Amino acid sequence: KTERIRTNDLGRWLRAVERIRQESAAERDDVSVSICDALDMALFTGLRRSEVFGLEWSRINMGGRYFWIDTTKNGDPLELPITDTLLALFRRRLQLKSDQQTIVFNGRKGVVREPRRVIARIVAATVPQPNPDGLIPIEFKFHDARRTFGTVAELAGVGPYILKRLMNHRTLRSGDVTQGYLHFGADELQEPAGRVERAILEYAGLIESKRG
Repeated sequence: KTERIRTNDLGRWLRAVERIRQESAAERDDVSVSICDALDMALFTGLRRSEVFGLEWSRINMGGRYFWIDTTKNGDPLELPITDTLLALFRRRLQLKSDQQTIVFNGRKGVVREPRRVIARIVAATVPQPNPDGLIPIEFKFHDARRTFGTVAELAGVGPYILKRLMNHRTLRSGDVTQGYLHFGADELQEPAGRVERAILEYAGLIESKRG
């Protein structure tokens, strides 16, 4: 349970996801495009696989810049902010949405059941051609995006209580009384979520780094 995408591999990983997304779009393979978008969503939110693939359009308020999940693994509802990256992603998904579609990241028959085939294509695409540096494939599973988000959030200086809320982790069972008095909505989480987003993009080399 320690696997994640290393920070110095984020750029190569995101480029591979984009490559498979573009190839799939050219092939009119909407499900593979959907899975690529879902992986981006997982990386920039830390959401669990079931939470990403179960997300419905009725739970997204783009004008208010937030979305919510009614049923999570621990049973608690979760309200999260829509960062700039997510806003662009949702707008892209809207362009592909049919009138009958209720799921954001749709499969052929409703919810995506198994993304492994697309993930295998992305893993292969992480090795550039030609490959003068002898780079090895970035092996990953869907849940690794959640661990990567948590790691980057810690490196970005997001506080432990904020991070627990972003990742929807409970602490009350461990006797943490303070947690019971803290209630963060999407508005309060917008700044720290944006900080994690920026750190991911900086590590990936997609925007200029302010670190150091």
